[in-house]
Amino acid sequence: MNEYLGTVGAVVYWYPNPEDRLYLKGGVGYVAFRIEDEENVLTSSGLGPMIGAGYEVMIGRRASVQPYMNAVVTLPTGQLEFNGDRQADGVFLALLQLGIGVTWH
Repeated sequence: MNEYLGTVGAVVYWYPNPEDRLYLKGGVGYVAFRIEDEENVLTSSGLGPMIGAGYEVMIGRRASVQPYMNAVVTLPTGQLEFNGDRQADGVFLALLQLGIGVTWH
């Protein structure tokens, strides 16, 4: 069995306090999901709002790490397909992502 999950988005970053390293972000994202085995394929995808937050922690003069959280919930306009046949309309997908980024300044 193979499972695939992909997302792409466009976001805007906002630092509420320029003296602080906390940032918020918001925008729009696209999520695609596919799971398959040797006989069957289930797919769904959709577009929706993307939000997130993170904090930059300096590790020296020229680098920082950023623990972050992102969330995308697609609008209920997607379709669920099983072996190429539409099974349901109005499907939504939700993705919560936790991670750590590294930036060299």
